[in-house]
Amino acid sequence: MRFPSSSQLFFHYVNNVFGLQTSEVFPNPGTVPTKLSYENSVTDWQNFIAQLVSPLSHALQNHDMDQVTAIWQSYIDQYKDLSFYTAIRRGIPWWTERDMNKFGALGIGSGGFGPLYPVGFLEILRIVINGMEQDQQLLVGGSSAFLQAFYTQPVTLPNGQQQSLQSMNAVLFNTPVRAISSGSDGNPVVYYTDPSSPLH
Repeated sequence: MRFPSSSQLFFHYVNNVFGLQTSEVFPNPGTVPTKLSYENSVTDWQNFIAQLVSPLSHALQNHDMDQVTAIWQSYIDQYKDLSFYTAIRRGIPWWTERDMNKFGALGIGSGGFGPLYPVGFLEILRIVINGMEQDQQLLVGGSSAFLQAFYTQPVTLPNGQQQSLQSMNAVLFNTPVRAISSGSDGNPVVYYTDPSSPLH
């Protein structure tokens, strides 16, 4: 399992709270020379996205926030109602449905983009511009190692007491959740079936 270093809260727990091990051996596209070929064709994604990212990057480097605002507003006007899929079809009009399927399955070497096709393109663009998908870190042991540490490892409470979710018996495993709704105070309310209770 790999996670971008921009996930600061996640890595606060990984590094500062749980002391889990990470590795940088994942070949990040754009850092390690990575080129994805499939049936003698190379994706045009980098060229398409570079045309959008480059003007913003240039304005940011020059600390021209008025220009940054103007460029981003133009992107909002152009893409506010477009899905990721539609934006690609318009931005790379020579791609066939087969090309879209390949891109959806393979991406650019960091995983397929197909599940993201329905997402609004502005959200994808925001992630790319801010580098949120770059500098991937491998979490040794995968996401299960993080979840196990989150459950078992004690943390220091404001009163100085050490406590873990496990010691509080705060997680009910194998418990069917029936519904999740918003409470009157705005906090989530979880309705579940208590397997230890004769009355469900």
